[in-house]
Amino acid sequence: MKTKTLNIKTESLAEDLMLGLICQGIRENTLPGESKYKVVVQVREIKNGSFNRRRTDLQKAKDTLWKLVSEYVRRRDDGQCFTCPTKKQWKEMQAGHFIPQSLCNTDFKYMETNVHCQCYRCNINESGNVAVYRVRIDEKYGFGTAEMMEEQNRQKIAKWTLRDYEQAIRDYRKKLAELGN
Repeated sequence: MKTKTLNIKTESLAEDLMLGLICQGIRENTLPGESKYKVVVQVREIKNGSFNRRRTDLQKAKDTLWKLVSEYVRRRDDGQCFTCPTKKQWKEMQAGHFIPQSLCNTDFKYMETNVHCQCYRCNINESGNVAVYRVRIDEKYGFGTAEMMEEQNRQKIAKWTLRDYEQAIRDYRKKLAELGN
């Protein structure tokens, strides 16, 4: 089957959605006529649209907050891996989650009891070294804390707004300043 690519520039979210529905229909059915083409449409978003601007501001706030939380946690823990004896300069370490980012709600993504300094081996190669992480969470914060965190994470929470992220960014900048160099 031949593929024909069309470049279409949309002006609004409504046009993006409508185009998406049309393209889905084209993908599922072939175009009428004897020559059967599969049509691939590339949509270019307009960066000036208010919908895209809000999304971009929110994504920037999320990225900024994660950078601040990550630095804070690694400096707070003084470069000591939470799940193994490895200790390095904080810049060489990572901020690892007990409840993985892919599974945790927004509150837990940035919660200091869920995020600790980890070495690359534990965080990436051992997927967070969760068995040891669970034991260390209970040792540090009290027996049953890990289980309680998992239960709380299952509960639905309100989505964070841009203002929530901005407030958290201010809070973590203050915490980093208190840590000093």
